[in-house]
Amino acid sequence: MASYNSFILAIFIAISFSNMDITLAARNLLQTTNPTTPTLPKPTLLPPLPTIPAALPKPTQPSIPQFTLPPLPNTLPTIFPFFSPPPSKTNP
Repeated sequence: MASYNSFILAIFIAISFSNMDITLAARNLLQTTNPTTPTLPKPTLLPPLPTIPAALPKPTQPSIPQFTLPPLPNTLPTIFPFFSPPPSKTNP
């Protein structure tokens, strides 16, 4: 277990030193002058966009169909028909 802990400690120290090198490299890059950027060519005039008519024709929409509900019946039928009970068995 002690070797495992010392291995983890060694990795942690190695990562810390590598981060210090990265920090110093970044600091050196920040202290240098920026490179010159090349000049970009000026774009020529673009062709004109096509003109859109001021008023586009509006499409006609069909009318909504009218429907009526059928009248409700006065008496509602039962779902299950009434069955009479089976005849009872008589014992002799």
